[in-house]
Amino acid sequence: MPELPEVETVRRGLEPYLVNARIESVALYRKNLRFDFPDDLVQSLEGQSITAVERRAKYLLMRLSNGKTVLSHLGMTGVYRFADREIEAARYHAKPPQPNMTI
Repeated sequence: MPELPEVETVRRGLEPYLVNARIESVALYRKNLRFDFPDDLVQSLEGQSITAVERRAKYLLMRLSNGKTVLSHLGMTGVYRFADREIEAARYHAKPPQPNMTI
């Protein structure tokens, strides 16, 4: 399970991609996690924009334009994957300066 610094690193990495992104569609592959999903979950997420990506302890919070929040935990792997999308180079990183090394 990722520790707190790793969770913050993931949050910072996701933020430039997710803030102002629109949720086009939601697919649920099971009826629950610990509890059943609300009947209106898909409808309340689709079409919304993500306004902020925040962290509270080891949870990631994605604030939505409708005032709701998606809560996410990195679980045991600590990985988010983006599929079926072209992703540009990270938006928040400039090319790191090359160190001056003399050997």
